[in-house]
Formats: sequence, structure tokens, C-alpha cells
Amino acid sequence: PFQRLPLYTNEILESYRREGLLNSQGMGGVNKPLAPHIYAIADRAYRQMMSAERKSQSILISGESGAGKTESTKIVMLYLTTLGSNVPSGG
Repeated sequence: PFQRLPLYTNEILESYRREGLLNSQGMGGVNKPLAPHIYAIADRAYRQMMSAERKSQSILISGESGAGKTESTKIVMLYLTTLGSNVPSGG
């Protein structure tokens, strides 16, 4: 009855990272927009935090018991660390 859904693969992560990078450089909208996703929320928070204005960010993850708050937090942290590890030093 249970099966893995390909919602959080490396390919999906990379597509949201690439889309966020293009949008941050004013080159977004070239391809079909990506569907709403937790990666998109994390990407926007990261890009605003790292922009010239250095806006502080927070992400609130809420829900009922068993709704996946802990897993969602892990997914956000994975995405943010992936983005952060690709930042050139000194930048």
C-alpha cells in the first residue's frame, strides 16, 4: 500500500536550485514555472537572506501530530545546506 514518491530527489532539488538562481539574476520565467514545493520556500528564504539587503528570514513549519513537521524541517535544512555549500568563499 505504500510506495516512494519522487518528491525529494536530487534531480528535483537541482531543478529548484537552478530556478532560484535564475530568478535571483533576473532571468526567471524562461521555462515553465515549477510547481509549489518546500524547496521553493526554502530557496526564496535563502535568496532573500543572501541578497544585498541581507534580510533576516524564518520558516514556520506547523501541523497536526504526525503531519510531517520533522521530516519537512529535515528537507528544508538539506536544501539550505546544499545551497550554502555551493557559495564561493569570500561571498
